[in-house]
Amino acid sequence: MKRPKRRLVAALTLAVLVATVRGAGAVVTGSIFGPGSQSFPIAVTTLKNLGGDQNAALGQRFGAVLARDLDLSGYFRVLDPKTFIEDPQTSGITADQID
Repeated sequence: MKRPKRRLVAALTLAVLVATVRGAGAVVTGSIFGPGSQSFPIAVTTLKNLGGDQNAALGQRFGAVLARDLDLSGYFRVLDPKTFIEDPQTSGITADQID
């Protein structure tokens, strides 16, 4: 009778140890480019709100997704919007202005 008790205690101890162990949670990221590769600078802005887009949320989301996709491709380096000379909501042209 002593052997089954020892096995049960050992199995329970092992189960408790496995259940309480946690991962380190470390994250390592990096960019690897081959020799001679170059990322091209690109400016991505939000869409101009011409009405119908409450608080310009859709235009901002579109710009963020596009910028992230281009950045993840590895071919482009997205420029910081704070460095833009003009405000995209007050500058540029609309479809009505194109001849």
